[in-house]
Parts: sequence; structure tokens; C-alpha cells
Amino acid sequence: VKNPDAHQHEDTKTKSEYIKEMMLHAWYSYRNYTWGYNEIHPSNQLHNNQAIFGGEKMAATIIDAADTLWIMGLKQEYKQARDFFNENFTMANAQG
Repeated sequence: VKNPDAHQHEDTKTKSEYIKEMMLHAWYSYRNYTWGYNEIHPSNQLHNNQAIFGGEKMAATIIDAADTLWIMGLKQEYKQARDFFNENFTMANAQG
């Protein structure tokens, strides 16, 4: 007897893997082009220097992504975020 939930489980696993790949793509694009700034400007792959989330060096993307990295099991990338916080994060960066 075939398990009717097996196909659905496989489909969910495939979607989860794809979502994780997309998260890694976004993470490493940010890391390679604009590490430490608030966000990447997608059209020119430079940092966006608007002070939307405080000063441009507030690193909002790192702060925002850290819990998602942890939940997704991306421990190496989470460690990159954590190490950045420990070495670079100050409230002085919040001033635009």
C-alpha cells in the first residue's frame, strides 16, 4: 500500500530546499557586495546608502536575517552574523 502523504512530503521537502537555496543566494549576495551596510541595491550591487533603518552602517540586513538563518539550520551563516554583531555592532551606527 502506497502512503498517500509520501508525495506531499517529498514536494514539501523540495520546496524547503529551494527556499533555503534562495536564502543562501540572498545572504551571499549581500555578504559579497555590501557587508555591514543596511541593504544591497539590486540594480548595481552596491550598498543602498539611505538611512531608512538608522545610519547606513546599521547592518539592518544582518540583524533581520540572523533568526531566519538559525531557524533554517544555516549555522555557518548565522555564525557570520553573530560574529559581525560581536565585533562591529554599536548603537552609534544607528545615527544617520
